[in-house]
Amino acid sequence: MARIARSETVVHTNQDARLIRFGQFDFDPATLELSRRGVRVRIQGQPLRVLAVLLSRRGALVTREALRLALWPEGTYVDFEHGLNAAVRRLRRALNDQADTPRFIETLARRGYRFVALVDRGAHLPRADDVAALELWSRLRKPRPTSALAEREYLKGRHFSSRMTAAGLRRAIVHFERAIDADPRCALAYCGLADCYSLFAFLGLAAPDAVLPKAREAAQTALAIDDELAEAHASLASITKVYEWDWAEAEAGYQRALALNPKYATAHRWYAAHLAAMGRRDESLAAIVRASALDPVSPLIVTELAWNWYMAREFEQALSHAIEALDLQPGFPPACFVLGLACEQLGRYEQALDAFRTAAVQAPNPAVLASEAHLLAAMGRRDEAVIRRARLEELVRGQYVPPYWFAIVAAGFEDLPGGLAWLERGFAQHDVWLVWLKNDPRLDPFRADARFQRLLEQIGLTPDTLMSSGRLHLAAV
Repeated sequence: MARIARSETVVHTNQDARLIRFGQFDFDPATLELSRRGVRVRIQGQPLRVLAVLLSRRGALVTREALRLALWPEGTYVDFEHGLNAAVRRLRRALNDQADTPRFIETLARRGYRFVALVDRGAHLPRADDVAALELWSRLRKPRPTSALAEREYLKGRHFSSRMTAAGLRRAIVHFERAIDADPRCALAYCGLADCYSLFAFLGLAAPDAVLPKAREAAQTALAIDDELAEAHASLASITKVYEWDWAEAEAGYQRALALNPKYATAHRWYAAHLAAMGRRDESLAAIVRASALDPVSPLIVTELAWNWYMAREFEQALSHAIEALDLQPGFPPACFVLGLACEQLGRYEQALDAFRTAAVQAPNPAVLASEAHLLAAMGRRDEAVIRRARLEELVRGQYVPPYWFAIVAAGFEDLPGGLAWLERGFAQHDVWLVWLKNDPRLDPFRADARFQRLLEQIGLTPDTLMSSGRLHLAAV
């Protein structure tokens, strides 16, 4: 078990250490001070150190053992169980949080705790006695759900959607819908719905034509409620990219979102993927590094960093960041998946197989099964690859399987006509994975074929089509 060192979690000696905002609270990790609406909360000691550790690993499980190591140095003799339980109780009381319906701190029975609320790093709030400044801040702060119930349901939805699993997404949708029931003008909940529906298409849980129009409608509803909501602009931009292949419109949406909220890490992450898909490597890497700087303990953002390095064909970098993501959240399926991809390109085939199998156990989906079949075929283990391909074909009977993944399997078998036919079928079905047509190294056997080049042109990913439609971004020289 990795030790969480005190210096990594609670000590930020820079005098300019920035506040961390969540809900109505602000926390200064440098001074271990907690305030609510500018007024300091009367709490000190271990509860605030617990909060600092949980915030440093926001969204991830922090085990009780890790908290013991962070809060009580080795050689300290204390009733740890009683001390930790008391600290968490005091912290929850200060946050007005409940163990059975958590807004901030979730208990994972006999394992530890997880901080589940959204946070805004770098918040600089006015002092409570500056009335004019407080009024100005109230007008400028980003929209939030207007009822406590809507906010609680929205945060639960984001928590479950971050798991990136079928069960997590379905549960997230329930919470987002409850938030809307509690507050029909909860724009953020509509954004959550849009993002879940988009992920349904990526994970092969539903056909794009079945869910992406719903995603677009939800994002547009959020914008109708509040057209200055960064989350809504970013969500709609992502749908425009994967469903309409309108790269210029999508880029404008991402840029609008980032202009409204430059500290919105998710928008930086999605914009990085947009740039990577277009082949704008340096800009993409700069955007994902920015996202990681804003939220350095997000396993999803670190996984996206690995993914972007993979698409840039820097496989050692991809490997390193996939391992980093797994250190943040062991067994995280997307990180296992990217780890397998990187290992395959580096010739570490057995390690790649292990990573794919771990991903499949955690969250089985067509991407993992197809990637394993591709790898086995490339290794010459064709009989095993045929079995994996048959399983993929069986999935079609009960769920949507993106044609992209059948093309990946065909590439492993060096079946060029079959793979191209699958990609063309994907184009007809608006397969969201086609945005990676330009970069995925496993598709290299198809690139010289005129049918492949025509597909790139149809979805706007050749230099000529980008330039002719005014979509090519030219850096100032």
